[in-house]
Amino acid sequence: MADTIREQIITAVIAALAAIRTTGGYASDCGATVYRARTAVDPDAAPFVNVFPQRETAEGDQYDQTRHVMPVKIEAAAAFAGDTAGQTAEALLGDVIECCCGDTFALSYTAGATRIQVGDTITGATSGASAYVAGVALASGSWAGGDAAGTLSLRRVAGVWQSGEDIQVSGDVCAATASTAGRTSAESRVTGDLAESIRYTGGGQAEFSHLDARLTGIQADFEVIYYTRAGNPFASGE
Repeated sequence: MADTIREQIITAVIAALAAIRTTGGYASDCGATVYRARTAVDPDAAPFVNVFPQRETAEGDQYDQTRHVMPVKIEAAAAFAGDTAGQTAEALLGDVIECCCGDTFALSYTAGATRIQVGDTITGATSGASAYVAGVALASGSWAGGDAAGTLSLRRVAGVWQSGEDIQVSGDVCAATASTAGRTSAESRVTGDLAESIRYTGGGQAEFSHLDARLTGIQADFEVIYYTRAGNPFASGE
């Protein structure tokens, strides 16, 4: 049986949150386990994310479509050491917001001579554009040979990257761009374009009755706006 557009979006959000891993440039590993509306979670399962789709509102329009606004509450929890509960919670919150709402970019590089690492902040020598490196794919050549070529997966892009400019890390030239940066919107990346928008509406450190003193947690609230055909929740309206 086919899933409704709402269910497809919920499933896609859960899958997207699984990307929150330190190996992907995030500050936490809360994406290691993603639950759906789990009311009681074993503390030993931390770090984890828990997704709670909420009651939505809907209204029709003149184009025989229904506009839906679906609130989604996301909880995340992780262990902390000493007096770092606050810092750990803020890292969780930042990861969840960026995963759900952040655009991503792909930037081709060539002439790579100094290895670029996940977690680096890169700068364009000509444009002054900057970005956070979330992934490094090597397609050909080698860094040792000075001819590494491939694609950088980027987040937090500021400015407009130019093709053919040097890529710098801490002022050192590491490679050169072979393209401009191609953008993928959060809505496309997270929901496969099923949603028109995903908006963060608030959140912060929170206490949950099912967590023990070893863990700190956050709650983040989002609104997902999507369209269906009037009277047909299985068909996208756009």
